[in-house]
Amino acid sequence: MKLKPAQLQPWLIVLAVIIVSALLQPYAHHLYYRQPDGQWFRWVTGHYVHADWQHWALNMLALALLPLATQVANRLLVASLLLLPWCISAGFYLLPTTEPVFAYVGLSGVLHGAYMALGLYSWLRSRNPWDAVLCVGLLLKLLLDWAGLSLTAHAFVENAYLPAHVLGVVLGALLAIIFWRIKVYLDA
Repeated sequence: MKLKPAQLQPWLIVLAVIIVSALLQPYAHHLYYRQPDGQWFRWVTGHYVHADWQHWALNMLALALLPLATQVANRLLVASLLLLPWCISAGFYLLPTTEPVFAYVGLSGVLHGAYMALGLYSWLRSRNPWDAVLCVGLLLKLLLDWAGLSLTAHAFVENAYLPAHVLGVVLGALLAIIFWRIKVYLDA
């Protein structure tokens, strides 16, 4: 079976993110998110650097599985990986939470958002029940995380920041709806 270029694009996007993230990791202490201090780039780079290499590997594994989880819309994948870090960081800054965010590293909030964006967008376009299962499963995972019943929330990363996951899911759903409405408008 020969892969078409369109089938390779999601894998190339994921590979590019993995390589860039690996190159940034040794400089994590210079690039992590922290409260705005004039270094705006940290709003993005903080999501692509990690607490340690184990944290990095787990996030990159979740990223690598993304093209297998649902039908990937390449533009939405790129938009998710570029826009969600900005939006999640803005959420850290603007939204009141129980604990202020002074420092943050990791891609998990963006990953939650990307999975939701791609799953919801695919479901809106095709009504494939597996896409609905992905979205509902993600929401169920968030509820279990919040209740402290999840096996993944703190099992691999000591201080998983759940508001980042919630922000990612909400913003990913919003991004999917915007892309879907634009697609419906352009097709009309």
